[in-house]
Amino acid sequence: MPTNNSKQSETNRKTQLILISMGIALVLLIVVNFIFIISPERSLVPIKLAIGEWAPYTGEDLYENGIATAIVSKVFHDLGYNAEYDFMPWKIAEERAAIGEYDFDIQGTFPYLENRRRRDIFYFSEPILSLQYALFYHVENNPAGGDIRKIDDLADHTILAIEGYEYPKEIRFFSDTKNTMKDNLEAFLELEKRKDPVVVVEAIEVGEKLLEQNLPHLARLIKTAPLKKEQHLKLMLSRSNPNNLSLISDFNEKLKQFRSDENKYISFQSKIKNKIDLARSVTLESYESDGALRAFKDSCKIEVILLPKGSKAIIKEWDESFLLYNSNNKNTSNTLVKIKLLNGPFSLNDQILYVDGRAIRIP
Repeated sequence: MPTNNSKQSETNRKTQLILISMGIALVLLIVVNFIFIISPERSLVPIKLAIGEWAPYTGEDLYENGIATAIVSKVFHDLGYNAEYDFMPWKIAEERAAIGEYDFDIQGTFPYLENRRRRDIFYFSEPILSLQYALFYHVENNPAGGDIRKIDDLADHTILAIEGYEYPKEIRFFSDTKNTMKDNLEAFLELEKRKDPVVVVEAIEVGEKLLEQNLPHLARLIKTAPLKKEQHLKLMLSRSNPNNLSLISDFNEKLKQFRSDENKYISFQSKIKNKIDLARSVTLESYESDGALRAFKDSCKIEVILLPKGSKAIIKEWDESFLLYNSNNKNTSNTLVKIKLLNGPFSLNDQILYVDGRAIRIP
């Protein structure tokens, strides 16, 4: 017959076992939560999307793969998806997205304009971005391009069609679809070669970035015509995949929530854009004996602005002396470079200024 002491010991052992079990369970719960906190991506479902190079909105080497990509990634993340991107030419991206029947295939692509042909193949989201498009022309080879103010003014011009681009029906008639350019870089170079009245249709910021980064020698010569139009760019998901109908509906709902706070939505884009710009920025340093870093509000050098040393800027337009192979016959000690300031005093952020080329330090 057990004694009172043995009963007490048995009770204590059971209590200890219970406490140990509870402790183990608590530790496991903490570990699971810790793993989830540090690795939230583990719970996200992968989704494949095909896109091309279209800086600053998409790009394999851009921060967050570009502004449009960052928006799409966030919306899908909020839906529980991890967006994965395959970069390829735009025409192929659309073709690959169109035939995806299963969730492990490429399910969609962006940012695209909606039209009747595409509506038969894709489900469209609400607008991800709304951008201004313009006609780019060469001021010396085609000076009449500066007079294009309405559609009818295009009558004597030809639009250099770019592979993978589709144009609004009101200007499609003027497109040379038989001799398409492989990308916008080739199209802009064609403007330099051709002496006949040809133009390129492109989003203004995309065209300007292309000139600044890839074709600085043409930045002074290729401009935009007065005719401009806003276009809405969207995500397209293939109709071949039956799951995409509900997915596009869910995407639109999350996108609507994201865009409901306009200031937050614009701020999100601005942060991504600033990161992209900073990645290719130059540093401004003083070259003068007094140590001051001076900038000017215009090329006439009338109004002087003092900038903090180490200011970051984007080159908007180089002086010709920096672009010529032989500049010996020109004094380069007093040449001004057009910049956009990226940091410094709040009132100067994003402002267009001019600095002496000697102040620029290229990484």
